[in-house]
Amino acid sequence: DWSSDVCSSDLFGITLFQDCVLRAVFYKYNHPKECFIKSAIICSVLLENNLNNSVSSDENLSLLYPYGCSLDVFKPAVPLIGSGSTSYPVGRPVGAFYYSQLSKGKLIVFGSGHAFTDKYIEKEDNSKLLEFFLNFLTNSADLNLEPSDIDDSELCEYNFIPDTVQCAQRVRVCLQESDDFIMPGSANHLG
Repeated sequence: DWSSDVCSSDLFGITLFQDCVLRAVFYKYNHPKECFIKSAIICSVLLENNLNNSVSSDENLSLLYPYGCSLDVFKPAVPLIGSGSTSYPVGRPVGAFYYSQLSKGKLIVFGSGHAFTDKYIEKEDNSKLLEFFLNFLTNSADLNLEPSDIDDSELCEYNFIPDTVQCAQRVRVCLQESDDFIMPGSANHLG
């Protein structure tokens, strides 16, 4: 079935989480779901090769990532864009790609469709990111990446926050006597 193959995460190694990437600190944009991500690209070799040398090797893209979700990326896919340290969830992939050596097919998954709408395309380097995606997908050259080309050291495992409302409704009592607590009227404390 065609629809089950497209949605299968095992086939491409990319799964979309049903969460929302939030900004943990205020910077430039008013809505918490409009995240500013500085130095977003993890694989700088791809960035240099697919932006026609308009970005130097020590430079990286800064993005406005609006109303997007995080991804789970595992082999054969490769993480491409990270959420950074000022967003929650911290250090999660928000963009990834898959490349088939056999068919030379390419797939890019990006967690925010809003980033390329009229309202956001001119913000930060979002237009350069779109150019990067289009150049990467239309370039017919073989993709030869070394594992050292991908700096995924800033990526973290997905950590769930407990539901504090639900936990507060299930209060548990803990009785423990302190060693240094003196009962009033105790024989240990006279006077």
